[in-house]
Amino acid sequence: TSGILGFRQRILESCQGKVLEIAAGTGRNLEYYPKNTGIKGLEITITDFNEAMLSEAEKKIQKWKETKLKGKSVVTKIADAHQLPFPDATFDTVVDTFGLCSLENPETALREMKRVCKPAGKILLLEHGRSSYEWLTWLNSYLDKRAPQHAIDWGCWWNKDISGLVSSSGLCIESQRVHHLGTCYELVCSPSKPEKS
Repeated sequence: TSGILGFRQRILESCQGKVLEIAAGTGRNLEYYPKNTGIKGLEITITDFNEAMLSEAEKKIQKWKETKLKGKSVVTKIADAHQLPFPDATFDTVVDTFGLCSLENPETALREMKRVCKPAGKILLLEHGRSSYEWLTWLNSYLDKRAPQHAIDWGCWWNKDISGLVSSSGLCIESQRVHHLGTCYELVCSPSKPEKS
């Protein structure tokens, strides 16, 4: 599980109950949601602001409803990650994979994820950004130098400080794995810090 597909599968293994995926695009994660999650299957809501992308996701849902998505309830909803149309504490699990890089204000989106996640729920993030290894100054310099053109070409700012954004949004990182010279982050977060006993 050292490649991106393996990272997707592993981060999604923690999904339980009612799941919200933001910036889901064409539904690249759909086939990686866990198969057995207890008596009741997952209830997944995938969102994106791009209607054409969600239309592609709908095709996958129809194609896989009796195979890869059997036992799961999956619906799509057009939604802006910066202003999610759901009440507070609605979801057991909130998922975002490689979405923060393309959002105008990722900290706002993270705060929204925190808001709609139940207090005992989990926020699962698979993101790329600046290297977490401070000694790799040459790599971060390269990312910074090429970031504006990369954003024009691909709509992705690949030099965002993922750990900094997550911390400043008020999420508590429970576990973290980094890959690809520290530029790929696999994070399991909770909406708030546990109370001290």
